[in-house]
Amino acid sequence: MLLAKNADEIDESMRLWVDPCNNFVFGDTQGNIGYLNRGQVPIRTIANAWLPVPGWTGEHEWEGSIPFEDLTRISNPDSGFFVTANNRIAGEDYPYFIALDFAPEYRARRIHDRLTDMTGATVEDMAAVHSEIVSIPAQVYSEIIARTPPRNVLSAAAKDRMAGWDGSMHEDSVAATIYSAFRQRLHRQIINHLLGPLADQALVAGGRGAPGHVRQISSLLVTHAQNGDTSLLPPGSAWNTLIAGAFADGVADLSDTLGDDMDTWTWGRVHQTHPTHPLSAAFPEMSEQLDPPSVSMGGDGDTPQAGSYPASDPYTMTGMSVARYVWDTADWDNSRWIVPLGSSGHAGSPHYADQTSTWADVALIPATYSWDTLESEAQTVQTLTSDVDKPVRSSYKGSHQEYGVTIEQNVMVDMRDGVKLATDIYYPAIAGVRASGQFPVILERTPYDKSVPVKPTKANFFARRG
Repeated sequence: MLLAKNADEIDESMRLWVDPCNNFVFGDTQGNIGYLNRGQVPIRTIANAWLPVPGWTGEHEWEGSIPFEDLTRISNPDSGFFVTANNRIAGEDYPYFIALDFAPEYRARRIHDRLTDMTGATVEDMAAVHSEIVSIPAQVYSEIIARTPPRNVLSAAAKDRMAGWDGSMHEDSVAATIYSAFRQRLHRQIINHLLGPLADQALVAGGRGAPGHVRQISSLLVTHAQNGDTSLLPPGSAWNTLIAGAFADGVADLSDTLGDDMDTWTWGRVHQTHPTHPLSAAFPEMSEQLDPPSVSMGGDGDTPQAGSYPASDPYTMTGMSVARYVWDTADWDNSRWIVPLGSSGHAGSPHYADQTSTWADVALIPATYSWDTLESEAQTVQTLTSDVDKPVRSSYKGSHQEYGVTIEQNVMVDMRDGVKLATDIYYPAIAGVRASGQFPVILERTPYDKSVPVKPTKANFFARRG
């Protein structure tokens, strides 16, 4: 990849990429842009998409991988841009199964709408896209709330705060807080109905399983509420009744936790980061030095400025941008970037969390490229040298090829549970005959196709070196 000279070459450099399968975007200095869903994606039965399937019957064996030429890709689209925010890229007519779980379109839609009429984009224009905080679900629910009679005086006051709100999840917004509390209550009501005794577990679970299901249900509810579809609601329920109740309950929650002064119910007061160093639990007396600072931010899980939070701990952010970039391929030194903490992982370093406040403000800093600029702007310089009087491993000459290779393929090796695993054994060889004597062994097991080019390449490399 680092040797690629243009967009076509960097696309081709991904041919042997195995994992992770992810969105890969690139551009070159000639103005070409590309998108590739890279990786070895197995071809498998659709039954395996929905539930675990028996792996011992042979009915659901993987049938190779999607050919590299058929992977989802976009090159120089007529629109002049493409958008990826973990949303679905391949259309319904794509001949291969990739996944069932994609992020809703909300974040991608807001980015798309901002780029559609943009011409002559600058670094500043693209940096502003990172700070987009208008929530499409908030707009949908706000319209319904506006025509729903309030249940009590407190609800009426909260409804007045949302009048004319555009769905912007700004950290100074009171409406954003009221909307978020309402949606928490609405989700809990409907998910309790849909999942029954599993609801409590689903709403507090971590990882990717249950939260993924809850996210998909939550997205469906937005569409259903907008269209008046009651198929997911408890029998006999109507959207206006449920929304009125959830709104009243959410506002009551805020009153209990934040007090009676609605002016103080700003989104940034509750929507914050709380990063915790892994060692803080073991050394609580050092937590103040180890834990990076907490910051308030706008956005939520449905906005390009990502700031999602779990149902089990509203509204503490756990899903945010790990980095923001804007690359200027016409002038690399004009590029920008930012990370949530700093460039050092050492808690005692001045650069441990010195980017946090800038990141929280959704601002960017220069991403310097040219060597002259790096040298002139460097704050410190570290030079690594060796002690010439005490050379390190001076006798080590490096590995070199001494043997040929013979391969014994598909040797079925018994496991403790009786399962047999197909195994390829690579032996050092001389003149095509397995070399005598004992050699070190490297064992590698993979759930993927053991014949993909990278596997034999590695095995041959080590076998030739004994």
